[in-house]
Amino acid sequence: MSRKHESPGAALLRSWNRTRRLPLGNRIFSWFVGRMAPYTGSMGATVLDLEPGHARVALREFLRGQGLRAPSEAKLVDMLRQFTGGGARTAIEHDGARLRVYRGRVCVEPSGAWPGGKLRLRPVRGQGIDAARLERSGMTLRARTGGERLQLHARRPRRTLKNLFQEAGVPPWQREHLPLLYCGDELVWVPGLGIAAGWQAPRGARGVVPEWRETS
Repeated sequence: MSRKHESPGAALLRSWNRTRRLPLGNRIFSWFVGRMAPYTGSMGATVLDLEPGHARVALREFLRGQGLRAPSEAKLVDMLRQFTGGGARTAIEHDGARLRVYRGRVCVEPSGAWPGGKLRLRPVRGQGIDAARLERSGMTLRARTGGERLQLHARRPRRTLKNLFQEAGVPPWQREHLPLLYCGDELVWVPGLGIAAGWQAPRGARGVVPEWRETS
């Protein structure tokens, strides 16, 4: 994509990465895509399992528990039809919220919201990312552009984030908005997946554990 046609979020990230590096230590950094607004994603949201035979009653009770008005019987039936037949990209607007489903589980997010969150780098010993290597290489956060690969195990090949996210059960609508931590041009850590092989802190050595928390 050319800069002429890039989204406001992409321009924000490009500017942020050009002007800042992430220092080590117990620090917290904000990460937003698009306009800065609260967001609740499925990694931290309350979810509902759509079990066959109980889905209508369960969905109605779930919506009530989330503070949303109960839909009419016709809309409730239509919701279930879309959830069971529409796939992971299905999004239903209801009472000021957006409902999504992935692998039979429903989550709720504010309608029209953009993802955001905070990344904390917590200093530790003998675990996390090797702090000495990070200090030599420096760090940047980048948005996904597609085709990224990550090697989680030294004896296994690098694999696409798409495949790794599928195995980890991360919903498709969240994958595009997670921050990727790079050292130089090497992908080192991805929220929900882990640290790249070869970047783990040796036993007893200084390390940092990235902790990603979505804004609520």
